[in-house]
This record gives sequence, structure tokens and C-alpha cells, in this order.
Amino acid sequence: MQKKHIGTLVRALAIDALTHILTRRIHFDTALSKLFKNYEGLRRIDKAFAYELVLGSLRWLSKMDWIMSHVVERPFVSLDPRVANALRIGAYQIYYMDRVPNRAAVSETVEAVKSVGAQNAASLVNAVLRRISKKSEYFAKPDKDKNPIEYFSMQYAHPSWMIARWLSRFESKRLAFLLSANNQTPTFTLKIIESNPLPSNDDIPSYLLKHCKIHSEWRPLKGALRVSSLPHFETCDAYKAGSYI
Repeated sequence: MQKKHIGTLVRALAIDALTHILTRRIHFDTALSKLFKNYEGLRRIDKAFAYELVLGSLRWLSKMDWIMSHVVERPFVSLDPRVANALRIGAYQIYYMDRVPNRAAVSETVEAVKSVGAQNAASLVNAVLRRISKKSEYFAKPDKDKNPIEYFSMQYAHPSWMIARWLSRFESKRLAFLLSANNQTPTFTLKIIESNPLPSNDDIPSYLLKHCKIHSEWRPLKGALRVSSLPHFETCDAYKAGSYI
């Protein structure tokens, strides 16, 4: 990929990573790590954004595909994987990333699909994303009472076999709560290794706050530390000393 605006670059990396993951069955962390090596100047915030685009698109994959089945005139599965994945990450930004303006989600994703070698699809991506960004169209959902498995599977992006199993155990309201909670972005938690002392006299929360500007709290279990963000492992002496994992 040629040099480009950072917003376009990160989205192009996300498209490439998602394509590797879905077509080659590569683990998301491996796919992104390999791509990041080609762009060592990327900031942590840019890498974090790429991770969110990829993981969010994977988490809501079936929901994104359901939306696309209503706005793409040809079978979605027939699209070039790069184009399909551009539409997925674009839709994910529009529906689930409130801090990203819709106009940026559309324009930057269009530029990104060009940079991954699918220039001919730019007009399609632009038209589809602009259409769903208006959110003015209503796509009829499966009937919750007549087809509960299909409804919950689509609405919460979970496999139908799991919905069927849980429906036999929980009432609808409880199931909706569980599925919604299951789709929340997990918090970051470190496991403290008490046998490996810190490279200072601080306790671990004080150390992370002082040296990494990271707030933390002792939760949810003994020996577990919930942190507001992950430390920069490459430069964190406490991580190098094995004080946590």
C-alpha cells in the first residue's frame, strides 16, 4: 500500500486483516501483528483503532451481513472478499462506533478499499455506506414470537445453535440480557505474579499509574488487576520482570 492518510491506512489494514482471517482462517492477533510490522511508525492509538475495527466486525459479522443483504443488490457472498470486508468495517463504524462521524466512516473506508486493490468497487462501497449511514430505511427483522431463534441470532449476532440451546433454558428477557452482555467489549485484566517482585518499591497499581499513566483496581478476583488500558509491554519494566501477565 502506498503512503496515505492515517485514517485510510488503518482502515485498509483492517480490511486486509479481516480478509486474511476470514479466507485463510488466521488468528486476528497474528494477522494484525504481521501487517503492523510493515508500518512500525503507527501509534498505539492507531493500532487500537485497527483492533477495534477488526474485532468489532467479527463480533457483529452476521448482523453486518444481514444488513448488507438488504442494501446490496447482488448476493453478498459473491462480492470480492476485500469489498465485502470494507462494507463490514464501514457498517460497523456507522452502527457501533459513535465517536466516528458517519462522513469519515464512509469517505475513509472508500479510500481504503481503493488502496487494497479494489478500486473498481469504490462507487459500490460509497453508495452502500451512504445509504445505511442515513439509517432512514427500516429493514424488517425476523418475527420475535414466530421465529425467536432467527430473531435473536440476527439481532445479537450469535450462532443459531447457541440461541436454540439458551432458549431452552432462559426466558426471552433473560436471554436478551445475556446476549447483549456477551457482545460488550471485555475489560483489560492483568494477572499479578507475586513471586516476581516489581523493579521498584511501589505496589503494582501505584507503579502502573506512575510509570504508565494507567489507572487500575483490584478486580474481579484476587490477584487480578483490572486496568483502564494495556501497558506498553515492550517498554514496561514490570512486564519484562514478569510481575504480571
